[in-house]
Amino acid sequence: MKITSLLASAAAFLTLSVSVAAAGTRKSLQNDYAFLGFTYSSCKNAADTLADFKLMKSLGARHVRMYGSCGNTWLSTLLDAAGATDIGVLAMIWYGYDDTSIGNEPALENSIVNIIKTHQYGNNVVAIAVGNEELYDQTVTADQLIQAMARVRTKLQGYNVPVSTSELTCCLPSNVVQAGDMTMTNILPYFATDATQGKHAWKDVLPDVNKYRAINTTKKFLITETYWAWKLNDWKPNSPDCSTSLQDMSDYWALLQHHCSDFKSWNAGYFAYCFNEDCMTGYGITDGTKPRISWTPALTC
Repeated sequence: MKITSLLASAAAFLTLSVSVAAAGTRKSLQNDYAFLGFTYSSCKNAADTLADFKLMKSLGARHVRMYGSCGNTWLSTLLDAAGATDIGVLAMIWYGYDDTSIGNEPALENSIVNIIKTHQYGNNVVAIAVGNEELYDQTVTADQLIQAMARVRTKLQGYNVPVSTSELTCCLPSNVVQAGDMTMTNILPYFATDATQGKHAWKDVLPDVNKYRAINTTKKFLITETYWAWKLNDWKPNSPDCSTSLQDMSDYWALLQHHCSDFKSWNAGYFAYCFNEDCMTGYGITDGTKPRISWTPALTC
C-alpha cells in the first residue's frame, strides 16, 4: 500500500510538474508599448547571433521579431541568445515564399512548435506569427490562414503563446484580425502614394492604426513591420515626392518616438525594420556594429 501510494504521489507530482512546465513563466509584451525591438533576419552562428542580441539590447530592444527562415533550428539559435540577454522573441512560421513550403505548412509549424515546447528558453517566446504577408502574396486564402492559426494554437495549448499573423494593412480582413490573439500589422508609410519626408509620415501611419484598432480595441496591437529607407534599392517608393536619406530615416524614428504617449494609450508597440541590412538593402538601422543614425527610442512615457 505504501509503495502504491508513493508511486501514485510521484505520478501526481510528475503530472503537476509537466503542467507547470507547459504553462511556465512566459515573457510577455502585453504591457510593453512604443519601441519593442528590431526585426532580425541574420542567419548567423551562435556567437555572432549573441553579439547582435547584445547590441540590440544596448539599443533598447526588449524583444526581437524573427523574420524569414534560416533553417529548421534557427529559432533555437535565437532563443539561446534571447535567454542570455533576457530578450523576448516574436517567433514566425515562414512559409509561402518558395515551392517547397506550399502544402508543407503543418510540418513547418511543427518544427517551430516543438522548439518552443522543448527549448530551455522556450518561455522567451512572447508570441508567434503564422506567416508574414501571406494574403498580400496570395499564397493562402483568409480561411486557410485562420485555420492555420487555429491549428498552431491547438498545438501550443497550455503554453500560453499568443498566436496571430503579420499582414500588410492593405490586405488584412476583419475576420483574420478577430481570429488572432493579437493584432499584427505591417504599416509602411514609405510606400504611401502621398509620401514626402520621414518627419511627415504620421498622416499615413495613424489611419491604418485607427482602422485596425477599431475592429477590436481590446487586443494587443503590434506594428510588426515599419520603416523608412535610407537609400534606394529595387523597391522604389510609390510617391515621386518621397525623400530617401539618412535624415529621413532618422526623422521617421524620431516621429514614432514623439508619439510614445499615443502608443501607450493604445497599448501598442512597433518593431523597427530592420536591425541591419540582412532584411533588405537600404533599411538597416545599424551597420551591424553601430547605428547609422541617432538612436534613443522612448521605452516609457
